[in-house]
Amino acid sequence: MRALRQPALGLALVVLAVQALPKQLSLLSQMLLLDLGGMPGRMLVVILAQIVVAGLQLATGLQILRARNAGPWFAGYFGASVVFMIATAMMMRHEDVEPGLAIGSTFETLGFPVIIAVVSMFADDGEERRRIDDVAALLVTLALSSLIVIPLELAQQIRMVIAPNTSVSIGGLIGFLISPVVGLGTAILALVAAVNLSRDPRERGWRVLRVYVVAVISAHLAMMLLSIGWMLFDDVGERAEIKTYLLLGQLIGLVGLLVPITIWRHARAVLDGPDEPAEVRPSRVPIWIALTFAPALFARLFAAGALFAPWGGRTTALVVSLSLGESLAILGAAYAAMRRLALARWLTLAAAIGGLVIIGAGAFYVLTSSNRFIRMGMIAPLGPLAASTLAAAWLHRRTD
Repeated sequence: MRALRQPALGLALVVLAVQALPKQLSLLSQMLLLDLGGMPGRMLVVILAQIVVAGLQLATGLQILRARNAGPWFAGYFGASVVFMIATAMMMRHEDVEPGLAIGSTFETLGFPVIIAVVSMFADDGEERRRIDDVAALLVTLALSSLIVIPLELAQQIRMVIAPNTSVSIGGLIGFLISPVVGLGTAILALVAAVNLSRDPRERGWRVLRVYVVAVISAHLAMMLLSIGWMLFDDVGERAEIKTYLLLGQLIGLVGLLVPITIWRHARAVLDGPDEPAEVRPSRVPIWIALTFAPALFARLFAAGALFAPWGGRTTALVVSLSLGESLAILGAAYAAMRRLALARWLTLAAAIGGLVIIGAGAFYVLTSSNRFIRMGMIAPLGPLAASTLAAAWLHRRTD
């Protein structure tokens, strides 16, 4: 499969899997350690299937980056996605979930593996070598995502802190102040590293990238140790299971260090090799990341009745129109980029505008909704969508 020979896809798979794994592992530990009111066994099967899917996705990405045969791992990833889809469908059927949600879940689950297989049919063979531009593009995408998500999360946390009858401990207040500052600082450093890698990769770019990797790992470990210290010496709960769950969550967070480590190893492999050809082409990393959202956006066409009915008919129609239009824009931009068509510049720009509209609409709902659980669930997915489309549009504008 041609797509499985593209390092840009390998980087995207690693990042996406690493972002998903800690959440799934944390939910599994929560089910096993805490009493969640009799959570059915079928739910445990679904979560385990999710973890297997993310694990095989990670393994596929690493095999691509190592320039090894990733076909068997992708087959496992595809098969695990089918198993997860079946387990989810059975759970939904038992819980009497609307058929539209089940159809939408199918698109979300199998969509990206199918897209990878389809792209392999028409993708060119010119992107099989490692490129430092892929590292720079990934850094830009990660930085933009943080710069979008962190202010929104900070705004909703402020709402929670200033709400009536809300008390915040010293440890919670420190975490509230430190985490956004660290996140924004590393995001800015990622942008600086990306710019320097594009201009002078072997000297200044490599030095700044090393600073970025060390800073990200050090900040992650420092915040983890602070959190563990607060948990051990502060009263975070009377039950021992709660402390065990929180401590385990910090250890699970170490999975996130795979991203800076992978970035460093990939950049080192590129710089240790021969000089890159003078031809400049936009990196496909942002396009691959954006493609993961196309199936989920398209699924809104089937699940809109169940998900957005309380908002009213007009709002539901608007959400469906925006989601469907953005999904088609991403697919069109990806096709044009893979085929190196001149139209790619305008399609990526359309996808970026759509991503900004969606993040704006989502931010308005997030910051005005009274349901904090809905707010928290809507913020995180919006950042990578807008960031990846913006990065793709910027790269095509710069190189076309």
